[in-house]
Amino acid sequence: LATAFTVTDRRHREAALFLVVPALVIVAASFFDTANFGVRRILPALPFLLLFASQTLAGVRRRPIVIGVFVLLAWSAFQSLRIYPDYLSYFNVAAGGPKAGPDLLDDSNLDWGQDLPALAQWQRAHPEATPLRLMSFGTSDPGAYGVDAGEMSREEIGQPRSGYYAVSAHYLIRFRTLGIHTGQDLDWLKRYEPIGRAGWSIYIFRIE
Repeated sequence: LATAFTVTDRRHREAALFLVVPALVIVAASFFDTANFGVRRILPALPFLLLFASQTLAGVRRRPIVIGVFVLLAWSAFQSLRIYPDYLSYFNVAAGGPKAGPDLLDDSNLDWGQDLPALAQWQRAHPEATPLRLMSFGTSDPGAYGVDAGEMSREEIGQPRSGYYAVSAHYLIRFRTLGIHTGQDLDWLKRYEPIGRAGWSIYIFRIE
């Protein structure tokens, strides 16, 4: 877009001053936050950047650029509709899609126990999956959503018993981190192959 406008454009300089500078300040301030709460710390910067992008594109008259923008917007809308209703687990194609979520973020950025209803549905479709042990992230009671599962113990992280396990993505990432600190092989995503998934945040394993 550098050729679509000139840096001497007064309106564009004003937009950069009042929109880009506040966004940069917000992002810079997040660097000094010792509590890691994920991307939520920089969310206030997004409206400024979106407004700046809109102001920039408003003056573009070159057809290839305009067509490209509409294609990208259409693709973004398609991807948003495609992942319904799993919006919390959404990652765009450039990031690797929702499958790449556990490799990019942690905690409530991708998992907040939102797929317990999907797990109950998976159980109904797979009555053979017993006993099922569950380690779910969040504060909700799995039984309230129709999930019939026992609680997975800490010992089973390293030595799982025979049966089925449903583990939230958040805890799978914590397994990996725990393994790094203890020197144990606790990375379930590499150690075992999931046989299914409830939504995008609960992975299901069968241990022989």
